[in-house]
Amino acid sequence: MSVGLIVLAASLLVAFVLGALLGYGFNERKRAIRARRQAAAQTFLYRQLHDLQAARQRDRSTQSRPARVARERVGSYS
Repeated sequence: MSVGLIVLAASLLVAFVLGALLGYGFNERKRAIRARRQAAAQTFLYRQLHDLQAARQRDRSTQSRPARVARERVGSYS
């Protein structure tokens, strides 16, 4: 009777440890996928910001001074 109880306890312990290891592995995998997705989104947004700043800089360098001032004044009152 006591041998059967020990075997049962050992098998339950092994099942619990294996379940914990599998759960940890799946959790780490999900975390890595989420981190890659967030890094890709951050890179995409940074590139958009960089492109927008470059376009604004090109726009400012090609515009004459009075036109730029007039546009800025109109934009500030809206």
